[in-house]
Amino acid sequence: MGCSSSRPMSNRRFSTSMGNSESTDHEMYEEAESQENGNPRVHWDDDDDDDEEEEDDYLTDYNMDMSSNYKYRTVSSKGPRSAGGRSRVTTTTAGETFEGSEYFDMETMTEGQSEMTDWDQEEPGLYAPSLSLWYNDEEAGDILTQDVYVPKFGLTKHTYYCCLQWNAGMNGGGYCGIQDHPKGRNYIFSLWDPVDTDKKIKPIYVGPGTICEPFGGEGEGLKTWNFTLGWESDSWYTVVIRRWDDGENTCYGFWVKHQMTLEWTHIVSLEFPVPATFFETLSCSFLEDWEGTGDQERRVHFKNGYKHGLNGKWMPFNKAVFSMVSEMRCKLFENNYDSGVLDDTFYLQSGGQTMQSASAVNGGMLTREMPAKPDVLPICVYLSSVTSEEVSWEISAGSVPQFQYIVYIDKLIYKQEVNSEARTCKFDTSPTELVELLIEDIYGHAVRSKFKVTNPPDCDSQTRTRLEVYVPTASH
Repeated sequence: MGCSSSRPMSNRRFSTSMGNSESTDHEMYEEAESQENGNPRVHWDDDDDDDEEEEDDYLTDYNMDMSSNYKYRTVSSKGPRSAGGRSRVTTTTAGETFEGSEYFDMETMTEGQSEMTDWDQEEPGLYAPSLSLWYNDEEAGDILTQDVYVPKFGLTKHTYYCCLQWNAGMNGGGYCGIQDHPKGRNYIFSLWDPVDTDKKIKPIYVGPGTICEPFGGEGEGLKTWNFTLGWESDSWYTVVIRRWDDGENTCYGFWVKHQMTLEWTHIVSLEFPVPATFFETLSCSFLEDWEGTGDQERRVHFKNGYKHGLNGKWMPFNKAVFSMVSEMRCKLFENNYDSGVLDDTFYLQSGGQTMQSASAVNGGMLTREMPAKPDVLPICVYLSSVTSEEVSWEISAGSVPQFQYIVYIDKLIYKQEVNSEARTCKFDTSPTELVELLIEDIYGHAVRSKFKVTNPPDCDSQTRTRLEVYVPTASH
């Protein structure tokens, strides 16, 4: 798995039903559009109706279109979602349930057995057992995020510390995480090929140091990995995956953050050749030895895991079902594993002299306390200038990355583009009344800036320079 693809737990599907300054010729002002003042993009609460008049029509329509596209595809699908043979069983061996989970096959999970593969014939007994956490995000969504930490004693070569896996065996299926690889410590993000078309996945943005190549073995698809950026033990990292529509395709972007340096990196964005695919199944994290180094310990911690639902609400990963895969290849170390909750993190450990704690119950439920939504400030935008020919902006170092921008001229949408790197939009014709810039970040926060064109007779109408810097507050 580590060199080619993620092991999708024998392709078992756990699907669900899922500021104000003036220059000689203009005045400009800006406002942070959070849930307190009517952010139309992310509806954190139901108590913000008083500010609905400030909602942006485009973003409101975007949410409605996304939800309707998903519902239409779910009803009309003839793929894996509509296949029979999966039971509606939601009770874990710990006696708790994931409410509303349709097709959540707990019988498969709690048995902890896998189908025999070629791997079972290779050096039986030398592998550490594969461990998984299945989260309680029952509804479909468009954003996934997770924090990951590997302690120094948990570093072992040929280990995949998978942060997130989704839609195994379905369209839009994929996984991402970090690996302790013989070539270095890398980030990996991959999508499996479509299940009902021969069209191939294509990269649409490749970050510095990122490599894209096909993979085979456990399914086929497009694998991307980055050894250049690197990661270290005893440090926290954040991964974010976001999907969006692009005509007859669905696009997926992958960003990572080093929490010590606050540096964000856009690793890659891929074009998946099927429209309106979403994060539909329960999300999963796992720990895997792909080479047979079960005599060594490996450990990983996860926290701040969330899915952003199509209704605008975040689903915190505050519950997880633990699963251990029992195979011939891990016979010597099949009892050397552990899982539990430590300092509000979920952890997985396997191999070496690992001993099971009381919380490491195959099929058992783990719970932890979490905020209802990610504790992340909105994007911090430095607005550079507006001229009769273009508008320019900058993103503060350490800020959440940009997802898309929308430019309005005289109250009409002039240009809208999903582009994390764009910082300028050129005009075909000069604005006469108002220029507005809306920047949305990868978590769905929106920041709007407005430039009112007054054009007094004695002004230089060619230059309108940004005089102040906007800094968002914590009330987002």
